[in-house]
Amino acid sequence: MKNEEALAVQNLRVNYKVYRGILKVLDGINLTVKRGEKIGLVGETGCGKTTTLKAIMGILAGNAILSSGRVTVNGKVILQRSAHHMVRKSAKRVAMIFQDPTASLNPVFTIGEQMELVVRYAANRSSSVKEAAINALRLARLPDAERIHTNFPFQLSGGMRQRVCIAMALAAEPNIILADEPTTNLDVTIQDQVLKLLKRLCDEQELALVLVTHSLGVARETCDRIYVMYAGTIVEYASSQNIFENPYHPYTRGLLTALPRLTGEGIAEGIEGRIPDYLNPPQGCRFAPRCEHATEKCFSTKPGFYEAGDGHFVSCFLYETERGVASDVSHSSDTES
Repeated sequence: MKNEEALAVQNLRVNYKVYRGILKVLDGINLTVKRGEKIGLVGETGCGKTTTLKAIMGILAGNAILSSGRVTVNGKVILQRSAHHMVRKSAKRVAMIFQDPTASLNPVFTIGEQMELVVRYAANRSSSVKEAAINALRLARLPDAERIHTNFPFQLSGGMRQRVCIAMALAAEPNIILADEPTTNLDVTIQDQVLKLLKRLCDEQELALVLVTHSLGVARETCDRIYVMYAGTIVEYASSQNIFENPYHPYTRGLLTALPRLTGEGIAEGIEGRIPDYLNPPQGCRFAPRCEHATEKCFSTKPGFYEAGDGHFVSCFLYETERGVASDVSHSSDTES
């Protein structure tokens, strides 16, 4: 069913222990994805997008500390941190496509050997393993799948290696695909092909997709909804159309203003300042030091989410006072799971 909740992340907080102290990176991340839905996670470099995906997959670095949070996949808890206990299970039916296909594939094994390992262990199959691996390569629209099955990664182009990684994700028979900037190292035409392939596969198989990207244009073309992330927090989320036509949060507006203009109407403007130091982040809204609308309250209190209508939510006090959009919606942003 399309309305079934495939993935839910509640109050996810992740810190990193480093030489200087504790970096407070993720600060109460909440997001939901329905079956067959494609969502985009956008924001500046270093805002915690990849950390969010790795937390869902359970592959955070050894110095990571999960201080709170709950992750459910298809209604089953795979990650939960409370004051009394910790639940951590493998994220079955969830597959991840990493940013660099060269680093994702082992150079000393053939594509077929690596694909068959995924089929055996992730998809839990013991028979027709080779056939399943070749079928996954065909699903990823790779030409002559039988030949590619025998190739080593260095024999393929960057675009073909990324398609192999997509095929590997499909071989795990997932309900949810997490894609961490899957087109970063590809040229523009291959990027377009890979994104269209991902979108088509998700539509055909009703797979949920979480796409991490720096490109707002890619998010608009590929995703049904967009979550805008800043310094480890979600600041706004809505349908792709609403985010572009009616951006509310000052940070979202800044991102859109920073987009290059192809019409020759002046030079795109950037956002003054930089992401805060996670060692000592702002107590209230993390965007307050860069926001021209910030008040005293913004520096001392973290805003909740306010509904702007039609599934559009924004975490900003401007919409509590100036616009009076709606009362704070309970979105579990400050509730321990």
